[in-house]
Amino acid sequence: MTIRSLWADPYFLGFMQSFLARRIRVASKDAVYGANLLTVVADAFGALSGGDGRAIVRRTAPLVDERDAAYTEGFRNAEKIILIAHGSRAFEAEPEVARAIEAARAIAPDLVASGLADDKSSGVAAILLQRLLFDRLKERTWNLPPAG
Repeated sequence: MTIRSLWADPYFLGFMQSFLARRIRVASKDAVYGANLLTVVADAFGALSGGDGRAIVRRTAPLVDERDAAYTEGFRNAEKIILIAHGSRAFEAEPEVARAIEAARAIAPDLVASGLADDKSSGVAAILLQRLLFDRLKERTWNLPPAG
């Protein structure tokens, strides 16, 4: 997968749009929202991709309208990671999150003693980031038809 194709991948676009939008909202204490939020996300897309961030945001509109499954999955997974990193326990019962808790516990048992509690959720969020972004992109890359 090339950088150019990465910025066209629905899962990656959903993940990045959600991740950036949620982080911007948290950092601004919800002062940035609506059209202003899309402008800031577009600027971030441009800075990260080296391309036209507004064009990238425009490519997400049909994915949202069509309820593209990969875009939606990426969007929800990024939101889950951000919420967990900020202490949400809403996802503890999900099998993937439970496995991440166990993995984090194995790496640092003193930091992840009882699941997603207080400041102990960052290790779980890091493991989920690996699994829900990097590993998913690897899977998607391997499942793509050969280029050319």
